[in-house]
Amino acid sequence: MEPLKNIEASLRLVQSQIESSFEKYSQSNKVKNVDLPLLVAVSKLMPVHRISDVYKMGQLHFGENYIKELHNKALELESLAGIKWHFIGQIQTNKIFKLIKTKNLYMIQSIDSFETAMHVNNALLKHSFKNVNVLIQVIPLILLSNRNIIAFKPLFQLKIS
Repeated sequence: MEPLKNIEASLRLVQSQIESSFEKYSQSNKVKNVDLPLLVAVSKLMPVHRISDVYKMGQLHFGENYIKELHNKALELESLAGIKWHFIGQIQTNKIFKLIKTKNLYMIQSIDSFETAMHVNNALLKHSFKNVNVLIQVIPLILLSNRNIIAFKPLFQLKIS
């Protein structure tokens, strides 16, 4: 396992690079009042004590790609105020309930089908859970017309009333 001081140095370097790149981008594109991009530390295969160490360095967002691992780590670390968990793996519909009842679940990255979106939505409604941030995966279907215009076909549409 990598020494803690190396992890901290790497974390600080990545944070610094994000801030520097974002500042340059913001200045050149006249972007104002926008939050920095979010750094999600993927904690796959990391023991909970190491996640706790990285949390103490100021990192609040952690990603896991297995629901069971995410759920177990979130339970063990639920006392860490402000920790936010991201699910970054493929969702199996039979494990959605376990996913949405995960402590401090902040975001599901990403939903790749209408059916999965509906399963997540129905589980949240059925069990009266809080809202969860979700990223929808959009796969563009490239259609070339006689003018070489690229069009995107939506995977599905959501109606909001």
